[in-house]
Amino acid sequence: MKKRIFAIALALAMALAFTACGGGSGSGGDAGSTPAPAADPAPADPATDEHPDWIEMDIIASTFLPEGNPTNESYAALQAKLDKYMPGKINIDVNYAGTLLSEQDTYDGLLSGTADMGIVSVARNVARFPLTQLFDYPGMAYNGSGAAAEAYWNWLQAEKPAEYNDIQVIMTQATGPMALVSTAPVKEPGDVKGKQYRADGVVGETVAAWGGIPVTIDDSETYESIRSGLLQGSYSFYGGSAMNKLDEVATDVMLSPLTNMSFFFGMNKDRFNEMPQSQQDVFMQAALEASQEYTWWFNEQNLKSNPVIVAFSKQMKHTLIPPGTPEWESFNDAGLVIRDAYVKSLDEQGLDGTGAIAKIEKYAADANAKYSWDEWLAYFPPLTMAD
Repeated sequence: MKKRIFAIALALAMALAFTACGGGSGSGGDAGSTPAPAADPAPADPATDEHPDWIEMDIIASTFLPEGNPTNESYAALQAKLDKYMPGKINIDVNYAGTLLSEQDTYDGLLSGTADMGIVSVARNVARFPLTQLFDYPGMAYNGSGAAAEAYWNWLQAEKPAEYNDIQVIMTQATGPMALVSTAPVKEPGDVKGKQYRADGVVGETVAAWGGIPVTIDDSETYESIRSGLLQGSYSFYGGSAMNKLDEVATDVMLSPLTNMSFFFGMNKDRFNEMPQSQQDVFMQAALEASQEYTWWFNEQNLKSNPVIVAFSKQMKHTLIPPGTPEWESFNDAGLVIRDAYVKSLDEQGLDGTGAIAKIEKYAADANAKYSWDEWLAYFPPLTMAD
């Protein structure tokens, strides 16, 4: 089945599949599951067609992720595509590990021009993107991060939500199903009750809805907090948990399409608009192709062959809870309580949360129809069901 993820992007990856790090400085994630993309009609080739109005631009880019994080490879993929279609015109200078802008400050930093481009965490900007938060609440059951990222992108293109009026979205990305890493098996909400897990934002609200206690700490503190017994686990990205070597302090992981975390690569709108329209069009085409190729690379090469993720997968005992099963329904029903409350709050603010969630559910269903839960799992190293 032919699939195309309109992401990242960086689907950083990520888990995983975008790889990105929710709530801190984590180092691993997920990207969507797509095969090697079919070639799209190429934009005009500047080697044979003259574009005297095209400008040269040095883009200052920011990422809160460390340099070795696979999600950052999407910047390299974008640069390669730009070099192909407008050689010598665009140079992307990436500042890693929050040295220019932290995860919390990236969006405001893009608006102010501190950076030209950056990875924006939707969960860190609730007030800015109130409707977009709905993509991360329970109820969608994304069949992988590719489905989540594609639903997000399609919603942006079709609905053109006003909350994005001040920013140019270059690529979208999503984690898809999150991994609950713990020191004991988790198969039903009762297994979570009264226990403390690193989780924040919508993910933290979801843990609380299951009866757990969400704790907001920096990702770098998670390992020691579990080792010391302060926490009983972490609800985050599968790849991030592997990169943080949580298999050394935890024993089990529950993987299920219950929540999601969304990200986008944004660009300062004034800087983007410095380019003439024809150059903008080629830039966006390059971004689309880069996101597709990065996603394929991440799944085929990183998830299946990364020795840290493979070791984590072999060490941990897994409980896989597919969408639609009675176990999934029990978790999801508890989560829907908080989603319904959030939708109601949007309605009370005049933001039509009821209408927005109906549309988002349709985009999610359409994207899920192109993917399957089993196909997404196939991108991971072999998983062993817990007894």
